[in-house]
Amino acid sequence: MERKTNLDELHKKLLHYLVNNNFSDYKIKACNKVFGKLNLYMLEVGSLEYTEEVGFGFMDSVDKLRYAKNKLARPWSDEQRYLDLIEGIAKGKSLVRKFTANYDAKFPGTFSGYVADFLLQYQIERRLNSRTRNNYYRCLYRFCDRMNLDGVKKLSEIKMDNVLGFMSSLQNCKDHAKIILKVFLAKLYEEKVIDYSTANILNNFKVKPTVKLPSYFSPEEIISLESAVDRRYPKGKRDYAMILLATRLGFRSSDIRFLKFKNINWDNNLIVLEQFKTKKPIALPLLAEIGEALVDYIKNGRPICKSEYIFLRIKPPYEPLATGGFYVLVQKYLQLANVVTSKKKSGVHAFRHSLASNLVRKGTPIGVVSDVLGHSTYDSTNKYIHLNVRELLTCSLDVPEINKNFYLQLNKEAYE
Repeated sequence: MERKTNLDELHKKLLHYLVNNNFSDYKIKACNKVFGKLNLYMLEVGSLEYTEEVGFGFMDSVDKLRYAKNKLARPWSDEQRYLDLIEGIAKGKSLVRKFTANYDAKFPGTFSGYVADFLLQYQIERRLNSRTRNNYYRCLYRFCDRMNLDGVKKLSEIKMDNVLGFMSSLQNCKDHAKIILKVFLAKLYEEKVIDYSTANILNNFKVKPTVKLPSYFSPEEIISLESAVDRRYPKGKRDYAMILLATRLGFRSSDIRFLKFKNINWDNNLIVLEQFKTKKPIALPLLAEIGEALVDYIKNGRPICKSEYIFLRIKPPYEPLATGGFYVLVQKYLQLANVVTSKKKSGVHAFRHSLASNLVRKGTPIGVVSDVLGHSTYDSTNKYIHLNVRELLTCSLDVPEINKNFYLQLNKEAYE
């Protein structure tokens, strides 16, 4: 027999639990909001007590309402989380905080397996980090959900209208959705599943870019950071060389951590490598300070082993640092250098932005900056142009003078 419970009593117990366990004000506010919605739904259907069946009906009504408004049903909505909490209270179960979504859940619809295999293959080919992969997963999940709601049961049934309808329904993440869907549709066309027009429908789909100002450290802050490293010990010798590659050459964390001996051309003073993220080859000068730091670390700090990688852990097993390990050591030296990071990103990538920003401020041509950073196109570098105000002013146009008699004209057509 299905359990029936008074919703008001359940909600009071839930609020008591949330407050006593230091849940955020946002979460409490969200629960109160859903409680109001659920109350209205129960009045509409004539239900006096809450049951699991009522919860299922409520979620169906929420999904239908969102679909009617051209919005997708979210797999991790406030409504579903509230019902999970209420069920936990009703059954006397412990309530588990959900900090992150399940990015490995099965895609909805009939071609979920195909989409999962596609994403896995794309992740491997492009060496996607977990954050980017999860962004693409979220977009593909929503796409599959929309196709399921549209009644699309086969991949061959995906048409232009389906794709455009999905893109138009998105309130955010349109840029990620466009990127991954273009690749997905191209694969379907390559396998002769969909036609040419559907495969290329997103080529001219415009996504309004959201320009974010990159985090930036001044030259003085960079020098303070580098000076904070104690190079008397093996760890400091390693950390100093790694940080110089980030601050002076703008290398990404992955390219520093996986730098190999074969990438150093000592005879020609060059660092030559294939970038881990983009697979684009790049050759940059081996600056004197970097070269000296590398030699100091290799001779006086690096563990004696046969690893092909230059930078290794201090203790066995002698392997390259993980992403988190490099990030932690950078935070340590920023703190020692008294560099304020509370209002900006402070990961290794921020030094890449800082190098680009400082180069642009000095008037370095944007093409040179792009080559230094190893960008595939200038589009990735153009976001730094706004930093060089002095050069931008030279591009400004003079405002033409207006004849003093213009405003004395009586002909109204002149103002139209």
